[in-house]
Amino acid sequence: MEEKKIYIVGAGLSGLIAALELEKGGLSPILLEATDRVGGRMKTDEIDGFRLDHGFQVLNTAYPEAKKYLDFKALGLKNFDPGAVIFDGNDSYVITDPLRSPLKIVGMAFSRVGTFLDKVKMFALTQELKKKSNEVCWLLSCIQPIFRLISKRMHRLLSMSHHWISQLTINLWISIF
Repeated sequence: MEEKKIYIVGAGLSGLIAALELEKGGLSPILLEATDRVGGRMKTDEIDGFRLDHGFQVLNTAYPEAKKYLDFKALGLKNFDPGAVIFDGNDSYVITDPLRSPLKIVGMAFSRVGTFLDKVKMFALTQELKKKSNEVCWLLSCIQPIFRLISKRMHRLLSMSHHWISQLTINLWISIF
């Protein structure tokens, strides 16, 4: 009987782990990658001595699969303050989490990104998400259509301004996926 070939399209983290698991099971998958290197969106270029990361690279070390496959110590991970810098083509604005960085609450309250009401609603949404388990939040973050739905609902149901959605939410979802 002819042995069937197993092809894995994409040598990002998921593709590499799929190949690893198949090899552990005694199979020999063929890994296909369109670019010149493995890693998918997790890649860095060095240009003129500067390291430029591609994609959106935030790793929640509480993810069960990350604990299973990654050696956090070998990766040399660094903590950073949660937040974002939004650039609108002319100026940049910093968004922080005032609950984690209380000294930045005044700057966040007067940030030009979003209205004050948007910030109150984001606070309420954050409090609601904190009630969810890491596994539930991880599952939600893996499904791109859910994020599109969340973005639309934030605008429609929570009445968040279009400015807030376009500058923060949609850009964040796109950068993740």
